[in-house]
Parts: sequence; structure tokens; C-alpha cells
Amino acid sequence: VAPGIEKKTANDDDLLTIFRRPLLDYWCETGDDLRQLLRQVMIEELGQNFDFSDDEIDEMANRHYQ
Repeated sequence: VAPGIEKKTANDDDLLTIFRRPLLDYWCETGDDLRQLLRQVMIEELGQNFDFSDDEIDEMANRHYQ
């Protein structure tokens, strides 16, 4: 799970909570583009939530950047 991400279940629905502070801290430490960082985190977390393999998640992330 990426920094600043917490998974919970509420009323039998999946809920993905993204906390700003850990992501902003990571962004400040790395200097990466914030939009790309958020995009990558969302792709990875949603891919894991839907049980995609790491290779499939990487392929989705790479395809999204084209």
C-alpha cells in the first residue's frame, strides 16, 4: 500500500481513503510531479483492489502515460 493510503470496508462497499499529508511529504522528498504521483497511486491502488497482477498494473500505468 502506497504512503497515505488506507483501505476500509463500509457497509459492504470498498472504500479507498487517500490522506494528503503522507503524499505531500513524499512529493516534497522526491520532487516528482504531483499529478503523476497521484495518478500512479490511484492506478496502483485501484488495480490492487480489483486483484490485477503487478504486471497488469504496470501495463495500465504505462498505457495511461502514452
